[in-house]
Amino acid sequence: MPLTAAFLVAAAVSLLLVNGYLWRAAGAGFARIAACAQFAYMVLFSYSFFFDGLTGITITVGAIVTLALLMAFTAKVDWNQALGRKGVPPRLPVSPEA
Repeated sequence: MPLTAAFLVAAAVSLLLVNGYLWRAAGAGFARIAACAQFAYMVLFSYSFFFDGLTGITITVGAIVTLALLMAFTAKVDWNQALGRKGVPPRLPVSPEA
């Protein structure tokens, strides 16, 4: 069996097993999110090693895209509320301009 075909079969089996379990254990919504994350970070990350000489740049681009998505999705999150903290966070001291 060719290497790429074996990789695709293994990836498909992994996705089906993990997300089939998560669907039953945590519900459809969580399983959909997990399927996207598993595809991106397990399948695409692993497949980047097939790009001879381009693995590093492929992983770097994936990391930058991940950072951009996390920043976009969490830009308006009130972290004090999300983390259950009480009160206002302390302010940093402001130095007078000379």
